[in-house]
Amino acid sequence: MNKYPLSFVIPVYRSENTIEKVVSGISNLDNIDWEIILINDNSPDNVDKKIRELIKQYPERITYLQLRKNCGQQAAIICGFKYVTKKYVATIDDDGQNPPVEILKMIKAMNENDYDVVYGVFRNKKHSFFRNLSSKMNSLISIVTINNKNKISISNVRLLKNNITDFISCTSAKNNYFDGLIFSLTDHVGQVVIEHKERIDNTSSYNLGKLIKVWINHIIGYSNVLIKSVIFASFLISIVSFIVGLIYLLLTINNQGRPSGWLSTYLTITLLFCMMFLILGIISEYIGRIYSKITDNNTQIINPIHIHAQKDNKNT
Repeated sequence: MNKYPLSFVIPVYRSENTIEKVVSGISNLDNIDWEIILINDNSPDNVDKKIRELIKQYPERITYLQLRKNCGQQAAIICGFKYVTKKYVATIDDDGQNPPVEILKMIKAMNENDYDVVYGVFRNKKHSFFRNLSSKMNSLISIVTINNKNKISISNVRLLKNNITDFISCTSAKNNYFDGLIFSLTDHVGQVVIEHKERIDNTSSYNLGKLIKVWINHIIGYSNVLIKSVIFASFLISIVSFIVGLIYLLLTINNQGRPSGWLSTYLTITLLFCMMFLILGIISEYIGRIYSKITDNNTQIINPIHIHAQKDNKNT
C-alpha cells in the first residue's frame, strides 16, 4: 500500500507538556510518509528542550524553526510552509486536541472531491467559550468578507495541497489572515467532521485579546465591508440630520418651540465631528495596512535549528 506523503506544520507555544504526545501520535500513523515542521513562536517555557530531544528520536522527520520574536500562530504557520517537502500539508495545534489520525479522513475527502483545501469540523468542540464564540463569528463573517459561499466552518485543522502552501509561503506573514489567503486562492474548499479531544494540560495560550485581533484582521485585511458599512451609516445619519433640521426650520418659521441658538449649533457641530472622525479612523486603518504591506519585507528572524530535507525533494 502506498503511503500518503504528508507534512504536519505545527506552531509551538507553551506546549512543553503536550508536544511530545502530539509528535508520538503522528509517528504511530502506519500509512503516512510523514514529516513535521515545528515552529517555536518564541515560547517562554522549556519546549525548546523538548523539541531538541524529539529531534534525536526522529532526526530524519523533524524540521525545527525557532522564531526570535513572538509573531502569532498564523504568521508561524506561514513561515513553516517554506520548509514543507510533501504533497499534502496539514496544520494542527500543539495542545493534543487534534488527533492526527483524523487527517486520513480529510485526505480521502480531498482526493474524492478534488478539493485544494479541506477543513476539519469538530464534532464536539472542547475549546473555551471565547474561542468557540470567535470561531462562530469568523465563520459567519467569512461568508461576506472572504466569499465563503459554501459556508465552510473555518477551524485550525486544515489539509492543503502543496501548490497552495507554496503560494502562501511567498506572502507577507504580517497582519495576514491565513484563511483569507486560502479563499482568495481557490473555491475548491471542503470540510470533514472530525473528533476533538480535551486539552492534555487544561491550559490555553488563547485569550480574548488575541481572538479579537484575529477577528479584526479578518474583517479589515480581506474586505471593505467595514468601510462600506460606515459610509452607509453616515448616509443614514445625514438623512436623519436633514429631517431634524427641516423640522426645526418649520418650527422656527411658525415661531413654535424654537431651540436656543447655542444648543442647536453645538449639537450640529458635535454630530458632524463625530461622523468625520469615525470615517477618518476607518480610512486611517486601511491606509496603515496598505503602508505596512508595502514596507514589509517579511523579515521574521528565524533560527533554523534542524532541517531534515531540502525543498527540491518535494514529492509530487
